[in-house]
Amino acid sequence: MKTNSFFSIINRVKIIAGLLLLVTVSGAQAQSPAFSQYYNNPIYYNPAYTGKELGLRARMLFRHQYGGLNNSYDNIAFSFDISERNMPGAGGFGIVFLSDIDGIGLLRTNSVRLTYSTRIQISDRIVTQLGIGPSFSTRSINWDKLVFSDQIDAYGILPNPSIFTPGDENSIAYPDLSFGFLLQFHGESRHFANIVTTIGGSADHVFNPDVSFFGTRHPMPLKVKITAGGLFDNSLQYGYRFQTDRLGLKLNPGFKYEWHDIISTYSFGLNAYRSYVYLGLWGRMQQFEETNVSDIIMLAGVDIPMGNDSRIKLMYSYDFLVGDLVRITGTTHEISLIY
Repeated sequence: MKTNSFFSIINRVKIIAGLLLLVTVSGAQAQSPAFSQYYNNPIYYNPAYTGKELGLRARMLFRHQYGGLNNSYDNIAFSFDISERNMPGAGGFGIVFLSDIDGIGLLRTNSVRLTYSTRIQISDRIVTQLGIGPSFSTRSINWDKLVFSDQIDAYGILPNPSIFTPGDENSIAYPDLSFGFLLQFHGESRHFANIVTTIGGSADHVFNPDVSFFGTRHPMPLKVKITAGGLFDNSLQYGYRFQTDRLGLKLNPGFKYEWHDIISTYSFGLNAYRSYVYLGLWGRMQQFEETNVSDIIMLAGVDIPMGNDSRIKLMYSYDFLVGDLVRITGTTHEISLIY
């Protein structure tokens, strides 16, 4: 029984270590969270998207990752942005709140980011925006939940404290900075009244802030993101003085690349909209090869008109991890609500 208890503990340690390695490789929680519905959280990914569309937008996303674990990875993001066309060269203003819980509830990060964009109208069909996003973050760790190797023997976990001395701090705070750009083309075709192509790029952690709880410096690596997407829209039905309900077809293909130190991920897929309903299918991979898809992402949602040119969009996505680890980690759920 004692031997079995020992091996049971070792296996648990191996599983946890493997899951943490999986998290690092997937890039989902390596050092900053990633969302499957990145197109519903644009100013978090790129401050240049602030105020890209006319009007006011509020977005909330909740991601519950690896639900098969006792302590899953949870992320909450809330953002708000408004366009500004009265000031020459202004694109818009925004704010992003983010909270995420890493590991098995040991590490928590909260941040707030202000975003601003400037808009340059190159021609009637081409526009570019440049964005900046200064932020402030706090990070806390619970040392009491950690178990070190010298606290484990053949009989189980010892009550004795570890000889390892934790850092002097349980929490840290640091500023950060992001930059971004986007380039957008407008057009039309015989089958689609509105075609929009957008290419964007951004860089986070520009000054490599120190995120260490110890005396030694541990800089946050630079994170680079590149996105490309298209909107093929035939959904707006025009009346005498207004646009009526969206009953036509809208297609949104997209691509996202993220590079964070030694981690690279690629996402690609297609969302389709018709008669107030969204459906989508996406894939994610660590290497750009069709045989190396690590996640399959299925999406469904509704677009509810509220009158006065406002609407609410509710979307749900289900991430299925490809491979044997799905039996341990379970699946991932993500919900977004956009006004």
